[in-house]
Amino acid sequence: MAREASFTIDCSLYSSSIAEVISAFNKIGWGYSDNVREYLPLHDDDMFEWQAEALSIEELLSIITNKQECGELCGVALYHQDSDKGIHLLASNTKEIMVNIIINRKTICGDFTDISWYIENIVAKLEDIGCPVQSLDYNEHIG
Repeated sequence: MAREASFTIDCSLYSSSIAEVISAFNKIGWGYSDNVREYLPLHDDDMFEWQAEALSIEELLSIITNKQECGELCGVALYHQDSDKGIHLLASNTKEIMVNIIINRKTICGDFTDISWYIENIVAKLEDIGCPVQSLDYNEHIG
């Protein structure tokens, strides 16, 4: 049986810009895969047709900013610098940022997601750099 895990956080007190929140993730050690940026392209009509391109960080953040200005769902894949773990960050605004724990999910006790590792390496570190997380809602589904 497959498991899906995700959590939603509110970073709206930090910034209303999704690009700025992504930059905060970069500061705490969540970056990109070998100079390739995986993202949801502009005007993709929520088809989730992920693109992987050798874009600069500035080009990627410009796409994210344009998507947010157009009211589109922004998405980017981020990888933890000290492990093989990764996430998909999805957001239309900074009040509800979904973090899909989808790439080499860290587990404990068999196949349960080690949510404490993600809280330690995302939520706590965001708070450490001055990005308060107003709420956290965690979900794990088996099926």
